[in-house]
Amino acid sequence: MRVVINGILGQMGQRILACSKDVPEIEVVGGADINAEEGLYEDLKIAQTLDDFSGACDVVINFSAPEALSDVLEFVKKEKCALVEGTTGFSEDQKKELKRVAENVPIIFSPNMSLGVNFLFYILPTFVRALNDWDMELLELHHKRKKDAPSGTAERLLEIIQENEPSREELVWGRHGQVGKRKPSELGCFAIRGGDVVGEHTVYFLNEGERIELTHKAQTRDTFARGAVQAARYIHGKEPGLYSTFDMIKDRL
Repeated sequence: MRVVINGILGQMGQRILACSKDVPEIEVVGGADINAEEGLYEDLKIAQTLDDFSGACDVVINFSAPEALSDVLEFVKKEKCALVEGTTGFSEDQKKELKRVAENVPIIFSPNMSLGVNFLFYILPTFVRALNDWDMELLELHHKRKKDAPSGTAERLLEIIQENEPSREELVWGRHGQVGKRKPSELGCFAIRGGDVVGEHTVYFLNEGERIELTHKAQTRDTFARGAVQAARYIHGKEPGLYSTFDMIKDRL
């Protein structure tokens, strides 16, 4: 399976390249990066655009920037190759564009590629439905270089809560000043940025005299990189459609 990494010179691109070496059936044939000086990098072909890999790619793994999405989708649609999309911070219009292209090629898209987070996605509805009269809040921590807030993972966790308890319709992005008594309809989300925190998410369920915390902590970017590599294995050869990392782990349930 021939793989091209878009955003190969970024932190995630580098870890995906390293982790792919442990999977014999994956051959990284090269990478694209807007900041690249075209040539060889660790014996791989490096280019500024994916077009340089026309005819030589089965799966694109994309960890770049939201503004690169249109070019990536144009390439995979033209080349009829699969896409692992791990970029976050997309607008609603961009998510719709992903869905449209997925009618022609297989795309696996997830705000978080880690196995643990996807199990958190799986168990969260059970807690929300069972504790539907408890207060619910979310806290996420990331490194100081992260540009979007809340994180894509946090957004998905909030969506899951609202899907399973529609009364939590009022999203509160932090609190400041005389905000008054907390309303039952509120669902708070707080983002902390600093240091080198890879990623941490906690969903709080709070009641009188007790609370439950569901927490996932990523200790290393390899958590996401290994998930992206496994996603490439999963999506290769699939029928066109929009898949999630959760589809990839259903056999474990």
